Amino acid sequence: MKRVSFTVAVVLALGLGSVVGPSAASGSPVGAGSGATNYASVIARLSRDIPALMAENREVGLSIALVDGQRVVWARGFGYADLAARKRVTADTLFHIGSVAKTLTAAAVMQLVERGLVDLDAPLSRYVPGFSLLPRFRGNVISVRSVLDHHAGIPGTLTKGFITTGRPDPGYPAWMLKALRSMYPTQRVNTIAGYDNSGYVLLQMLVEHVSGLSFEAYARRYLFRPMGMASSSFDDWRVPAARLTQNYQATFSPDGKATGVIAKPPEFVNAWGAGSASTPVAFPSGEKVAW
Repeated sequence: MKRVSFTVAVVLALGLGSVVGPSAASGSPVGAGSGATNYASVIARLSRDIPALMAENREVGLSIALVDGQRVVWARGFGYADLAARKRVTADTLFHIGSVAKTLTAAAVMQLVERGLVDLDAPLSRYVPGFSLLPRFRGNVISVRSVLDHHAGIPGTLTKGFITTGRPDPGYPAWMLKALRSMYPTQRVNTIAGYDNSGYVLLQMLVEHVSGLSFEAYARRYLFRPMGMASSSFDDWRVPAARLTQNYQATFSPDGKATGVIAKPPEFVNAWGAGSASTPVAFPSGEKVAW
């Protein structure tokens, strides 16, 4: 039996009831215990318990930030970004953040809404030329709003080329757009929530069409730079490999006991707006929070 185990990044928003914490970690506290609340006991517990939990779950490395409002109270890396190179994780190690990237895509769309360039209740096809599905429901208009909140009825994930190993496939969005034209809606708009990776690729294309910029260029100019996230990116294949964590797969014996990990080749999420961003959990200033 095998289970995939990736190095992960974690951000904890304060207000959690109980949290878990020896510390083969690198990185240092950022303002630990400062401010009106003393978080020393929380930090101590996390530092104590996290390595044991990592060993139990065969996690190779992670970084964690403890956040109070917009202030990074504490940030630290645990374990390794690369076992073979004995390279430790730090608070500024880059991690793939998966579908957390959708919040950034949604923010980009809402910026265009605020500027009066996009109407949330207008048809998505107004802003994504070439988008359509086969007719199934009378009067079924897929709005920008319905895509943002996963109520559009767009087929959720077209897996061919969604993730590739070794090299990226920048042609995936155009292929997906064409493929959708031969598919039916999964349900009528605004009736059932259905998690929708395809919808967020279409929102990525909306941002590109309306702004006239590539999605990565838009995110860099209007999201990452203003928030002080200079090392964050949607452009994974241009990020130096040394900055990113190595992927690993945990291996298990037939009776379910963990036996070790094996390194896996780099994987690329070609649906950028749905899950391709990489970022650290904290930034050098200690004042900005990694989304």
